[in-house]
Amino acid sequence: MRTSIRILTVAAVVAAISFSIPVNAQEDGDTGASESSEQNTGKQYKPKVLKADRNFDGEIDQTEEYDQSGNLAKRESDTDYDGKMDEFVYFENSKPARAEKDNNGDGTIDQWVTYTDGVLTRAEVDNNFDGTADQFMTYDESGKLKRTETDTDGDGKPDQWVDFSGEGTPNKAERDSDGDGTVDTWLTYSAAGVLMKTETDTNGDGNVDQWLEYDGEGNPVEQKRDNNFDGKPDTWMSY
Repeated sequence: MRTSIRILTVAAVVAAISFSIPVNAQEDGDTGASESSEQNTGKQYKPKVLKADRNFDGEIDQTEEYDQSGNLAKRESDTDYDGKMDEFVYFENSKPARAEKDNNGDGTIDQWVTYTDGVLTRAEVDNNFDGTADQFMTYDESGKLKRTETDTDGDGKPDQWVDFSGEGTPNKAERDSDGDGTVDTWLTYSAAGVLMKTETDTNGDGNVDQWLEYDGEGNPVEQKRDNNFDGKPDTWMSY
């Protein structure tokens, strides 16, 4: 008799997207440098390069480059202060257009982000640092997370999908746990993003034969199983 169930947790499949710019950068006009400076002659000068030591250790850890009009064009940052730039943000009309980041400090980019008119729209992440993106995130028009697709087994194909509400909390998820290309696990969440129910097809016939229900805090309450696969539960377990 089957005695275990694999519980999918969304926290393990959503990579953090963290850049030194806001998700909605419509207002991101304050770059740390004025658009122009005026000397006693009255002539205006537009910035070309701005360098900063943000942690005051004597080393440059952020550089900004500006175009001929004085608009921010590129920002490089050393976010972990190890002496190497690991975050690169490219701007159009002083609004972010795309960004890249090295999350583990090995010198290789493993996070790619796209913006539309300064608003976050898509992100790709290489979670296992093998050089290939294995998680893909899409965002709504306000820059809030809408859906993730993740390759958890490294075969190059997404096998886990999570949909999010407008508040960025998960409301449902699906998973292909055995890598055969067919979804076999379904998860349902409360409005607060708490796991409420898991349904599983354990024998691959396309029908749910295992159910696990949770309380309002994500703790398992009852498990039901259909051991002879006739579509009806025949075993109940309470927790």
